[in-house]
Amino acid sequence: MALPGGLEAELASALAAVSDLQQRLGRPQDALPHVWREIAIYRRLPPERRVEHLDAWFQAVSRLASCLGSVQRDREALVPFREIIDFINSQEISPEPDGIEPGSTNKLVLIRALSGLFSLLERLGELDEAIEIGYQLLKLCYSLPPTGDLEYGLQSLQQLLWRLGRRDEAVRLRMAQASWLNGYLDGEDPLPFIWLGYSYCEQATLQFLLGDTIAADAAICQARSVRDHVENHFHPGWAASASSKLAKALWQMDRPQEAISEGRSTVDLEQRAGDGSRDRSNDSLMLAYSHLAEMLVRPEDAIEALQITGEALLLYETAPTHERAAWSTKVCRCLFGRGRALHHLGKLSEATSAFEQSVAILRTAAESGDGGCKRQLATSLITLCWILSEEERLETALPIAEESVRILRDLTPGAVLPTDTTRLLAEANRAALLLELDRAEEALQVADSALLAPFDPDFPWTMEERHRRAALLGARGGCLCRLDRHEEAEAQFRSGIALLKTVSGGVADLESVAGLPSLLTSLALQLQLLGRSEEALDTAREAEGLLMDYAGTPTPRQTRLLIQCRIVAAQILLENERLSDALDAANKAVSLAETLPGEQSRRGALLPAGARLQLARVLAAQGQADLAMQTLRTAASELRLPTGTAPPAICRALLDEIAVVAEQIGREHNLPVDLELLKPSDAASVDGGE
Repeated sequence: MALPGGLEAELASALAAVSDLQQRLGRPQDALPHVWREIAIYRRLPPERRVEHLDAWFQAVSRLASCLGSVQRDREALVPFREIIDFINSQEISPEPDGIEPGSTNKLVLIRALSGLFSLLERLGELDEAIEIGYQLLKLCYSLPPTGDLEYGLQSLQQLLWRLGRRDEAVRLRMAQASWLNGYLDGEDPLPFIWLGYSYCEQATLQFLLGDTIAADAAICQARSVRDHVENHFHPGWAASASSKLAKALWQMDRPQEAISEGRSTVDLEQRAGDGSRDRSNDSLMLAYSHLAEMLVRPEDAIEALQITGEALLLYETAPTHERAAWSTKVCRCLFGRGRALHHLGKLSEATSAFEQSVAILRTAAESGDGGCKRQLATSLITLCWILSEEERLETALPIAEESVRILRDLTPGAVLPTDTTRLLAEANRAALLLELDRAEEALQVADSALLAPFDPDFPWTMEERHRRAALLGARGGCLCRLDRHEEAEAQFRSGIALLKTVSGGVADLESVAGLPSLLTSLALQLQLLGRSEEALDTAREAEGLLMDYAGTPTPRQTRLLIQCRIVAAQILLENERLSDALDAANKAVSLAETLPGEQSRRGALLPAGARLQLARVLAAQGQADLAMQTLRTAASELRLPTGTAPPAICRALLDEIAVVAEQIGREHNLPVDLELLKPSDAASVDGGE
């Protein structure tokens, strides 16, 4: 039954409030009846009344799409979106207030409706129609002065075209936008300059990924010129916006030092913009701090990262309550960067505390209905899990890894796409943990499931996309190795290596520095097991060379990889009776292992003990049996401390191996063997009265 007069609009408004509240409370299913009733009201209104409430109608359709998406019923939103689009297209140009182009209001709503339909079609896999809608959206945007809607629509279409392999078309979109924006540079409005700088940055990034470095450099130069113009002619806040985008582009183009410098400029400009301004929010300054913290990733950046994040946290702690509530993701990026810096400095407990604080803030925000925090919560959980595994708290880390996977599966149901780097990282992290817990079959299932989506190795994937897939391939190779499927493991390691070797790694590309040597070392071990000693040695040497060539301060992980490379090399050289070279490699491995910080636990003693075991084998082969036995005693004593807890399975295996080698040396050289070396490793678990 129709309601009289304006009561229908009032009822629609009340229904909107109820559905919005239900949605924010995380109850989309309960919100759906209310939002459907609201849309039904707008459908019943006469055309002239519908025009009056066009924006509210569109908001209702957007809310409906969001609720339906939350319950995996996206397709039902197609009709409401098409209905409002068709209605707007059927209307004559409406009069507008003086100074506003006729029909602008209708066009703005139509732009947003087309944008919503584009996103919906993309999620549903209706990609041809999505591209058609995307071009309609751009044509409409170009009929109005520059707005953020154009940038958003262009970004969405560009990403889809890129994913479908229509890469040159994506670049042409940006070039056309830049050409169009140049017609709006009247010198008084900063926004066209800002959008133009954004366009050049996007163009540079795409051309870099296509391998056209000359065109990419030219576009970056144009972006710098725009940034300089904005800084010289407009408020520092506008210049900070241009500088922030330029920093992001430089980072994506693997120019980390320039990116960090630009990030510092962004912070400085934001601070200048806020000086003496009572009304200006510190939101942009907090964002600048968080972006810079994300770039200060190298060990040598740790001190600066602590300073920057310290300033950011002080700003957060002294901010008004309403600002702090809106800064969840930004402050957590800073805590994330702080935790990483503390980890580089060997302060594991403080690093863990920073990550736990980040998780607590994000979890509170996510539970209050802030869906935007969920992906970052998952990222923080992944990092917390990694830190816990570094501290040997594997059983504690596994549920956290599984929670991160659940969050990301809820956000993006279905197969893991090669572009979903966060979910790929979560799955690789979970597989690696399961493998460390000796659950190789489960770990293999996780890796297999995450690698199901089609992947074209010749496609210009980003650095991050390649790293994440390579990590999964490495985890899968490790599982296959543990299951004695060595030829298959070799193939996985080689695939991962091929992906990372296509990346032009700079000094800040820590994942290339660690990821590629890790895969090469794993491959060397496989080749050795397969009896291909020369290939294995060359591969281990390649990994060692990469780590030695790194210009920055090595992380503990890189140091451990270098030790592993030298242990593998020593073992292969010994098997080939190159005793002098084997002794040199083994001694270098032991010397480097002794520099590892904080390696006081059994798991932490694995590499030093493994290096000493290899050194003992070489010494015995050279006839230095007494020194070899002494070296084995040192290795065993490292693994048996601290007492009172059962050693991890991998430590027990190494203790057993030490005992076997000691017995063999004693037999061959007629030496007495310490009973401590031959004591079954399981006995260590009761030393402390457990």
